Amino acid sequence: MFTFGRDHEVQVALRRHGGSERGSEVVAIVNAIHDFLENKVPITVALGLIGEAIIAGRRDVWEAGATWLLKLTKHAEARDVWLQLAHHSKAEVRFRVASFIDDLPNPLASELFELLKDDQSRRVRQHAIERWDMHEHPERTIGRPNRFTRTSR
Repeated sequence: MFTFGRDHEVQVALRRHGGSERGSEVVAIVNAIHDFLENKVPITVALGLIGEAIIAGRRDVWEAGATWLLKLTKHAEARDVWLQLAHHSKAEVRFRVASFIDDLPNPLASELFELLKDDQSRRVRQHAIERWDMHEHPERTIGRPNRFTRTSR
C-alpha cells in the first residue's frame, strides 16, 4: 500500500483535521496503518480504529477512516469490516458504507450494493443505487453530486 510516509501523513492529518486535538483520531489511524505496514501490529488493530472512526467519527474523521479502509481492501480482514459496517444497526453507518460503493472493486462493491439496495432506510437505498450507478457508469458522473451529498429522506 502506497503512503507518503508516517510523518508526512501525520502532518497532513493534523492540517486537514484541525490540529492535534481535533485530528487525534485520524492521527491514531495513520499511526496504526504504519505500525501494520512495519509489522509492529496486526492489521486488526488498524481496522479496529478505522471501524470506530466510521461508526462514531464526525464527517471528516469517518471519511478519512473509510479512505484508509479502501486502501486496505485487498486484505480479507478489511473486506469483512466493510460487510460488518454494512450490517450496522445505524442507518447513518450504512449510508457511510454506501458512499464508497463506486470506489470499491468488484465483487465487494456488488456484494455491498446487493445488501444496501434493499436497506430499510430509504436514504441508504437511494444512496447505494446512486453510487452503484456511478460504479457501473463512471462516464455519467460529470456534474453529479459527490459521494457525500445527502439524498432526500
